[in-house]
Amino acid sequence: MVPFQTKKEHTFVCSGVKKTNVMYYIMEYNGFPVVRGRCMVKWNPFASIPEQYEEIHRMFEEQYKVPKPFLTQDTMERIERALMQSFHEEEEIHISYYRDGMVQDMYINVLHIEPMTKTIYCTDAFGLNTKFKFDELVNIN
Repeated sequence: MVPFQTKKEHTFVCSGVKKTNVMYYIMEYNGFPVVRGRCMVKWNPFASIPEQYEEIHRMFEEQYKVPKPFLTQDTMERIERALMQSFHEEEEIHISYYRDGMVQDMYINVLHIEPMTKTIYCTDAFGLNTKFKFDELVNIN
């Protein structure tokens, strides 16, 4: 005979929040239940105060920040040529940019380049309008 599985839910109140524990039992062919477990229970015991939680979260985010990469004159010229080519030929390019301590990648189509403010207006792969300062660009593939 094949064992089958039953599910029992236990509801309890902890710190004013209603929580549900799900316990699974595997019923053997002889009828005796064998406890399988409650899956995974996650706890954050160190984040009991909201201000403390925000500070710990901010500290974790600070760990992943990187310094802005240094660009050579040759790299800046290559970025400028690729932007102009994308603007004139209306083709999609892959850029890497630096914002908020992170280097991120994006596919864009250049719509307009404003030389006075050094701003690039473009659309991303989803058709959303975005703008970049020329200083934010790190690499173009």
